[in-house]
Amino acid sequence: MKKVIRLTEADIENIVRRVIKEQEQSSVENVNQSVLDLPNFNNLFSIGQYEDTDGKIKSAIDAQKPKIIEFIQQNPQNPEFTAQINSGESQITNPAGFKQKGSLALARAKTVSTLLKDTMSDLIADGYFTIIEPTLEEVKIGTTPYSSSEFVKACGANKEKMDSAECKEYLKPYNEEQFVSIKVSGKGESLICNTELQIKGKQASAPNFEYLYEKELGVAREMTGILFKAFTIPDRPIIISDKGQRVSPPFFVRETKSNMPSEEQKYYMEMAMLRYLYPDSPAFAGVETVVLYQSDSDKNMPPFMNVIDSRFNSILGKKFKEVAEKTGGINKPEIKKVVDEIDSDGESRLTRKIFTDNFESLFKPMWSQCPKIKTQSRTVFNFTREQSKTIRIGSYAPLDKTIFSITPICS
Repeated sequence: MKKVIRLTEADIENIVRRVIKEQEQSSVENVNQSVLDLPNFNNLFSIGQYEDTDGKIKSAIDAQKPKIIEFIQQNPQNPEFTAQINSGESQITNPAGFKQKGSLALARAKTVSTLLKDTMSDLIADGYFTIIEPTLEEVKIGTTPYSSSEFVKACGANKEKMDSAECKEYLKPYNEEQFVSIKVSGKGESLICNTELQIKGKQASAPNFEYLYEKELGVAREMTGILFKAFTIPDRPIIISDKGQRVSPPFFVRETKSNMPSEEQKYYMEMAMLRYLYPDSPAFAGVETVVLYQSDSDKNMPPFMNVIDSRFNSILGKKFKEVAEKTGGINKPEIKKVVDEIDSDGESRLTRKIFTDNFESLFKPMWSQCPKIKTQSRTVFNFTREQSKTIRIGSYAPLDKTIFSITPICS
């Protein structure tokens, strides 16, 4: 006869909660796998010694280098790696010269550190690998009680029974408390070679118009450059080195143009107005400019004067008003005057007369200094780890929410 189990709604809810909790715990446990534990080097030291008298310890550490290199290669997301040396000693009485508890274990840790520095010298010089030694306070002291008489009984007054099964069994808990271990771990987030990283930011605020990605990113050894890709909204890339040096091209970039000419005109008018309103903004520092009322200033620029002289000049007038209100330019008397004149005929036209009457006071200083916008699929920065071990990335985004991507180019 089959047994029927009936579950109440509360039972089902409890089961679901338990499953979700187990999944969350499992995901948390697997979040960071960037840890490599190396063997205990303590048993390679002679009793009471802290130096590598016969070279066994150096050989053992050298043998671990391929494993460390493999671990680094398996974790390209980490720009830097740290070797944390930990040590401990038991309650067994230390030899002469190491009366203070923990001092022998600390001396052994320093020996291992010196040998590891020699083994990993190339990566240390490149800034990839750091070794951290313990302090005396960080040395772990064992808790197993020690009696000299019990030691003599098990291992002999002159240590003549050290190889006996009885002595080995007696020393077992003390040996477990005596250790010099190395834990290698990756830290930080690194740019992964030839892999696109897409950033969805926000519109930056005046006067700097600066958006920076919150994470500091490591630069891979193989990296030779960074490919920056904006989309329809023009952005000006920012790369900041670990020394605080900034690199930006002398123009704004985007991958594609808008299909709507009026939208293109809005971009240019808004860029020109923002530069006019915030002439000292770093977003516009050193930027190349175009002249909106000269059609030959930039072949990629949308038409302005032809539109002003056409029946479509109301489209331009409405966009000018929209930009003035969005940027706060409407609060400037010379801009407010033009907006009022555009509104005067009820059709929001930006006419040749309005342009001419306000040329010297507004259009000449504003439209002759419009930041240049380049439409190109590839904006490449030459950049290597020699220039900076880590970088911050971002963009000057005065027009709208910034969306861009970067791809590290590796040889």
